[in-house]
Amino acid sequence: MHKLRFSAVIGSQEVLANFYDYLKRSYSLEPLEFLLAVDEFRRETDLIKKSTTAKIIVESHVKSGAKKEINIDGLSRNAIIAKYEFMDEQNIVMDLFDNAYT
Repeated sequence: MHKLRFSAVIGSQEVLANFYDYLKRSYSLEPLEFLLAVDEFRRETDLIKKSTTAKIIVESHVKSGAKKEINIDGLSRNAIIAKYEFMDEQNIVMDLFDNAYT
């Protein structure tokens, strides 16, 4: 079996498209969409866009009952939401989504 690093998967449009299709067929697309959104959040340099991206991620993936809610433990979910509620455009929490990976 050939193993790929996640960075290699998202670094190749063809591999990412195949992986996306596989996850969609197996009803497991939310974690990939979350990780791609977090990657976008981390790369964004404009503070207003970064803040907007954070809001979209929290509203669509992190909050309980979100349309594309990810499966993380309650402590991690609450920690992300608490950091997000503290954040504003001038005070971006750079490690906002790190709790989702522990």
